Amino acid sequence: MISLTTRAVSAIEEFISRSKNDVFGLRVKVEGLACTGLKYSLSLASHADSGDKLYSCDGLTLLVDQDSESMLKDTVMDFVDDEQGKGFKFDNPKATSNCSCSGSC
Repeated sequence: MISLTTRAVSAIEEFISRSKNDVFGLRVKVEGLACTGLKYSLSLASHADSGDKLYSCDGLTLLVDQDSESMLKDTVMDFVDDEQGKGFKFDNPKATSNCSCSGSC
């Protein structure tokens, strides 16, 4: 399944700590193609939806829908903060190529 770097874990924990709502976990979803890569959606979730698969990753709960599950296999999620900006980066062996439009491809 998906794995998180220590930077990603720290960033997610910070987002959760700043949330004014109760957070059950992080929803990770593959929404299709963007430019020439996969497009990912991340959101803080207050509950699991029916059909969600729950994964424990470094003390965090990840919620993944059935359609996204197979596309996230062996993916590594990182958080980068460099001269190009900051955000989550996905290293997914299922992505055929990367685009230069954003870090979410």
